[in-house]
Amino acid sequence: MSAVHATVTQRQMIGMAYGLGVTVAIIANMLLWTVLKGIGTKRDHTFQGSFFRLARHLIVCNMASAIIQSIVAIPYTVTGQRIYATRPYLFVMYRLCCFIEFVCYMVNVMVVLAMSLNRLTVFLLPKLNRYFFSDGRFTCLQASLWIVPFGQAALHSLFECTKEFCHDSLAFYWHCSADISTASRTMDQILRWQCVVVPVLIIGMNCLLFAHIKRLKRTVERQEYLATRGEVLLLYQSLTMCLFVGFNSVFYNLIIPMAVEWHFQNMLLLTFLQNLCAILANIADPLLFMMFNTAIRERLAQIICRLPTKRTTTITSTSKY
Repeated sequence: MSAVHATVTQRQMIGMAYGLGVTVAIIANMLLWTVLKGIGTKRDHTFQGSFFRLARHLIVCNMASAIIQSIVAIPYTVTGQRIYATRPYLFVMYRLCCFIEFVCYMVNVMVVLAMSLNRLTVFLLPKLNRYFFSDGRFTCLQASLWIVPFGQAALHSLFECTKEFCHDSLAFYWHCSADISTASRTMDQILRWQCVVVPVLIIGMNCLLFAHIKRLKRTVERQEYLATRGEVLLLYQSLTMCLFVGFNSVFYNLIIPMAVEWHFQNMLLLTFLQNLCAILANIADPLLFMMFNTAIRERLAQIICRLPTKRTTTITSTSKY
């Protein structure tokens, strides 16, 4: 990525913005994890279902990404130097952080894909939903959400392409050796397009399902719609998360490379917005869960304000899967 040479004042302001976003992301995800742990009892099928079990993987990814931002992005942004290149052990830590950041990004995409498939099969293919999201198979599915991205990241590193943070452009970027082979460059392009095409397909899948739900609401099948209202609210959450993932993927994998190729003048603004959007996406997930779920909001109020337990009406999923 080409250098943009930010001034000291710009670095300090951007570093403060990153720091504020990372702090909010860590706090929000810690609160959500605590809330889900507190209300995810066996008596409540909603929070024991596969959708909220998948949500825990998102929380882990968001926390890891936010911590890596605080370790790598903020120090590089404020100092304007490759501070971790001075000692071998620091450089190894830096490489490991960038590797984990890439894995978490890919896991995030895979989890949102799994959530979307969960919503699709709940409404259209319930037998398939029970088959894939039952306890035994769902455990294998959860393991694959981490194994596949880890393998992709390891393979990508072997092909001499790594994710790094540019101390000049102030954002994460793909760094490939100038003399890499054709196979390595092809692998890099495949992975880039995968990061764009998969989120776009997920968004399309959710939009079609959303249209199906709207049709149910308008037709004689309104009773069926009312019976699955809890599932519909989970669909709204899934659709919103898909939009965030899709926007970030297109921004990172298409807009930024095109801007570099076309020699866009204000690259500092674009790279700043790119990394800020990634941080905001870490905040958006817990906010969405809090917004759409009464039980989560009530439990959060009890934790923060130490309010006495109140009887509340919660959204109950019609399927434990």
